[in-house]
Amino acid sequence: MLQVEKQRTRKFELVTTEYLEEHLYRALERRRMPDYVPFLDDGAVHNWLALNHSARFHLAGSLTAFLEQSLPYLAEHFVPELNLVSFGAGDGRKERILLRSLLRIGSPSYYSIDISSPMIDATLNAIADIPVEKTALLAFFEDLPIINRLWCHPALLCLLGNSISTYGVEPSLATVRAGLEPPDLFLFDCRLLTQDAGQLEDAMASPENVRFQTAPLVKRGLEPDAVEFIIRVVAAPTPAGPVRRVDQSVRLVRHAVVTFDHGSVSLYPGDEVVLASTCQYTLDQVRHFIDRSPLAIVEQHVAPARDNAIFMLRTPRRKTNLL
Repeated sequence: MLQVEKQRTRKFELVTTEYLEEHLYRALERRRMPDYVPFLDDGAVHNWLALNHSARFHLAGSLTAFLEQSLPYLAEHFVPELNLVSFGAGDGRKERILLRSLLRIGSPSYYSIDISSPMIDATLNAIADIPVEKTALLAFFEDLPIINRLWCHPALLCLLGNSISTYGVEPSLATVRAGLEPPDLFLFDCRLLTQDAGQLEDAMASPENVRFQTAPLVKRGLEPDAVEFIIRVVAAPTPAGPVRRVDQSVRLVRHAVVTFDHGSVSLYPGDEVVLASTCQYTLDQVRHFIDRSPLAIVEQHVAPARDNAIFMLRTPRRKTNLL
């Protein structure tokens, strides 16, 4: 239940729960589950935090630490009028780091955008003590070009926690470019492809991730032992060369029925339900996609181990013809 200060918090649902439930139902009929679904239910926060804090899944912690290390350089580009717009909700640690930095020079407003109401509530509760006006928007990241009129500019738009590797670097940059105003900044981080690439599969095979990914189906009637969890690694072609994509799915080992308010979906032995995928990019591939986009790099930092990177981008400044 939301416990943040009501006079400082507003929440708008631009996508309804009914729409999301219908979308899942139709997708499951096609043996697919949208990547955002595990974040939707009431147990999502517990399952997600359990995954993030597990010994085998240290991705989130390393990226948060790297953000903190890079902050002095990023903050050189902050202006007093800058507001924070964060896509993707979580434990609030990254938002706290950025808001505290912005508060040193101005009075920012904060906008939390996610498709999951429970995850947004968790983030708002985690930063309830930060004295800024907070607005929550239930919307998709792809809605950015439409909803960017709902916040004040200039804004620091953030896609952190390696989310860009799920959305894809190239389509993410296209979405951002369509919704980024000239005074805005775009900040994203990513986990780079390294020699230890197999660590990602190891983390995905963990009981915490299996529980997180399958929880929406289990809640709706699937018995956990009715499926086997599958991970595949493929070379996905891109304009920057093949990227390493890790696919997740579940294969039915016996008949199951997944029940919704308005109907049910029968799954049969041998059926495979496709879950979320994550891509792993090299540093050169990320830079290649940035160079192909109309966005310009303001700051970029790569961890000494070359396993994490963070980029700050903006729209190119318009040239003025002097007469």
